[in-house]
Amino acid sequence: MKKRQHYIPPEKNHSAVKIQDNVTFMAFLNKYLTNKVTFIFIGCVLILLTRLPQFFGEMLFPDGDECIVGLMAKHILDGKGFPLFVYGAPYGFAVFETVPAALFYKIFGVSAVTLKAAILCLWTTGWIFFVLTLWRLENRRIALIGGILLLFAPGWGAMSLKAWGTHITAFTAMNLSLWMLADIYRSKDDCKKTAVLSGFSLAIVILSNPIWLFAVLPFVALLLYERRKMSDIVFMALGTFGLAIIILLAKLVSGGIEHHWVPLIFTDWNILEAIKLLPERVWVAMSGAYFLIDKLDAGKGTFLATGIWTITSLLFLGWSAAGLFRKDPASFLIRGFIGVVFTILAVSIFINNEVFGYRYFLPLISAFIALIAVGIDRLWNQRQIAKISAQILLCLLIFTGAVSLSEFRHLSSSVMPPEAKVGEAKAIETLTGYLSIQGINSVYSFDRMLHWQIMFASKENIKARWFHPSDRYPEYPRAVDKAFASNNKVALIGYSDQMASLAKYLVKRETFPRVEESDGWYVIIYDPDRALLEEIGFVLNK
Repeated sequence: MKKRQHYIPPEKNHSAVKIQDNVTFMAFLNKYLTNKVTFIFIGCVLILLTRLPQFFGEMLFPDGDECIVGLMAKHILDGKGFPLFVYGAPYGFAVFETVPAALFYKIFGVSAVTLKAAILCLWTTGWIFFVLTLWRLENRRIALIGGILLLFAPGWGAMSLKAWGTHITAFTAMNLSLWMLADIYRSKDDCKKTAVLSGFSLAIVILSNPIWLFAVLPFVALLLYERRKMSDIVFMALGTFGLAIIILLAKLVSGGIEHHWVPLIFTDWNILEAIKLLPERVWVAMSGAYFLIDKLDAGKGTFLATGIWTITSLLFLGWSAAGLFRKDPASFLIRGFIGVVFTILAVSIFINNEVFGYRYFLPLISAFIALIAVGIDRLWNQRQIAKISAQILLCLLIFTGAVSLSEFRHLSSSVMPPEAKVGEAKAIETLTGYLSIQGINSVYSFDRMLHWQIMFASKENIKARWFHPSDRYPEYPRAVDKAFASNNKVALIGYSDQMASLAKYLVKRETFPRVEESDGWYVIIYDPDRALLEEIGFVLNK
């Protein structure tokens, strides 16, 4: 078999740079982390250690979207089906999240910890391919710096545990695709098999969350421009469309074509307003302290870390962009990630401002970190002052990132009510336990996410529903309405800060229902009648 030949493209050979340091933190890394396996192992340990505060924190509980994925994994474990996509959504190819979660459930039991541990394993896989991509395209030191920064990045602190069925899968598939694109770029030979496999990964990116496609397209365009081999793109496209069609046909055959949630994000453009909001959106995304469209306060350490990480990212982005105009051409990696940043920012201004989610900027974090890693490596090769500055900056980023990650243990997965007395994990456990003691196994939720949390926390012993008569999983609303029609005990649940909205319906009643508060988080309205439920907005099944 002919051995694949590799070549160094017409740019600076970063791999040829001899790394010599004094006795410093990076000198230790350079001395002992001389191979990929050792660094990846240590990196995996650090990923776990930096997330332990969250795992042991009082706020560790999945948000509503995560609970949907958690319930999907439970259905796989219970033999109730094998859902390919997030319930009720046209995207969210979630198999790579639900199957590991089901396996973890089988071994450790169904819980928030096992769900998030499974997701962290998937994110760690994406982290590994990110490191390998930097190692392949640049050099060992850049890979070490980039890998360390990515695992300490505040923007991924809480997000790396999010079982949304979309972003973690897309993150991992994106990095896998980039790793294979790097192999194609470095090779002189035809890479049809690698191109097809890269296309497979790209299909997973598109089907899980199309936003992440824009984190790969700049590299695809560069690859075509550099190698000028259309066959690479053709075979990549065949892999992408081939796998996508197979998966979509499987979805069609399984009957999962009813979409309850179809976000029309590219509608009602307000480009000028979106441009004005860009600085705030980048800041919040870099902080990692948000819930959907809401900003959260993680703490002073996170605020400081966000400032340092954001300013550093923008400075190195500017430095890298300026390098595009030098005689010495910028590397494939630099040009690719610069393209990713500007592509994501450009696409974002066409998103409806009313539904823009800060998570849409998650692809920016890897791009910024890659550019920072290359920039620090350049400073490292300069005079002593520049080298010391690079070391100080790296240590500052790591330290502030570590502080921020420790603060995320206080960050709720949803917007925490001002009256809350305990952490969310304890509050939801108390709520479901109390409802069970009261003999209430069917619940109407005033909040569009809370019913999923109640069902996940109770392991489906309590069925819950929102306003829509079918919602994402029609079995649940039908079960709740059947219990209500059979005169079984039911309750209406909302967050404590929603009581004012609920009160305007209650004051109209001739008989005021029994109302209780639970830990300052929730309000429980016992035995609501049909008139009250329908007035609030519930469409009941007959």
